[in-house]
Amino acid sequence: MNRNVPAESDTYVYDGARVRVLRSGTQTNGVFALLEATLLPGAMAAPHSHAHEEETPYVLEGTLCVETQGRTIALSPGETATLPRNVPHRLGNTSTGVTRILLLATPAGFDEFVKEIGQRLDDPAAPAAPMNEARIAQLDEAASRYGITVVAEAEL
Repeated sequence: MNRNVPAESDTYVYDGARVRVLRSGTQTNGVFALLEATLLPGAMAAPHSHAHEEETPYVLEGTLCVETQGRTIALSPGETATLPRNVPHRLGNTSTGVTRILLLATPAGFDEFVKEIGQRLDDPAAPAAPMNEARIAQLDEAASRYGITVVAEAEL
């Protein structure tokens, strides 16, 4: 049992959210990864699916918009949804306030993707650099290695 293992302190900006890895796959023997994400108003992930892991967001603060399988669901604090592998989905914040979630990825792996592709912020309050063609190409290449597929909105 791993007790009192400190959370990683690095904050990354990834897909419109500020993300911190609380428990990495390295710390859990690959069983799961636990991330904390803060989404500012208007932040929306690109529609995508995961081939290797389920995603389970748990809302701590605000409202999380979940789009999947032809439905849009608004999750409030204390609510959760499980997003199965290979099912296209999108998470976002369509409210006027900040949304904070815990994101459980089972098994681990998504945490390494966030670390690789996310922009590490030395100052968590600093603005993220804008996406450019080089970063988009890097994102596409890494996504294919991690089993993440960006899909068209029509597939949600």
